[in-house]
Amino acid sequence: MAFISPRPDVLFGDIFEADYLFDVHIEGDAMRLTESTFPPRAPLSGVFYTQPTDKLRLVGDYVLAHGRSGRERPGREGQGTISEPGRAVLLSDDCYIPTIYGSRGDRRLGNGRLLFAIITKAEDGTDMVTTAGSNFARFALPADGPITWSGIAELKNTVLVRARDVDPSHRIASLDDAGRLALDKRWNAFVCRRGPEASQINAQKLGTLIVGKNAPTPDQEAAIALLWQTLDLNWDFEGRTMRSVSDALEAGQDPAPSLSLVIEDLRRISVLANEAAGRLEVEQQSLSAH
Repeated sequence: MAFISPRPDVLFGDIFEADYLFDVHIEGDAMRLTESTFPPRAPLSGVFYTQPTDKLRLVGDYVLAHGRSGRERPGREGQGTISEPGRAVLLSDDCYIPTIYGSRGDRRLGNGRLLFAIITKAEDGTDMVTTAGSNFARFALPADGPITWSGIAELKNTVLVRARDVDPSHRIASLDDAGRLALDKRWNAFVCRRGPEASQINAQKLGTLIVGKNAPTPDQEAAIALLWQTLDLNWDFEGRTMRSVSDALEAGQDPAPSLSLVIEDLRRISVLANEAAGRLEVEQQSLSAH
């Protein structure tokens, strides 16, 4: 996994750096509100907010917030970091991005919001270790190219930014294909507990069920590995292969290559799945014998 120069199109996995990324934004139809309290005999009590009127004058003035970039450092030595622009990785889907503004020449016509995850600096090796295993909420980024320090994409800290305000020139890097695939797996594992990373954890849990308190045998480890490889290949088929089919249709291409690719992948999945099932049946028979 590595960073590359931004591609011509804005894509999932692009790295943005801008002052506005974490600020609070409002649309043009927003209105000012004033604060008041319910009268003593009202059915409700406490504070409420409503539009100012002749009888209810504006009280106070609520300003928008400048969000933290995640790059701030405490103390006098960190004062210069307060004004540093925020960095975030784009999580919106490649098909959704052009829908809201990527395919339009004038971004002001865009209608929608892009989803980002804040990028924080990895302080030490401990931070990088926490991105492994079942901690799907964090994704480790490499320190190369324009990113001179190891970063963590905090998938649990996401923000939506209006697309027409997101300038493609504010991209400082893009993840390469391997990085985009790794981020795709981690994001799906975090959001819906689906995909290869989540499947690998669940396959390992099946292995724990099989062996109990005993150490796994090589055959048992091979059975679980085959199970996970089947799930991983199925994910690749669902994403890479079927997306290429969609691209072929949009491009008006001949269906033969797409059909051949689908058949090839299905056969590969079938071979792995049959071998995994056979090994797991052996384990099932062993358990029944006991």
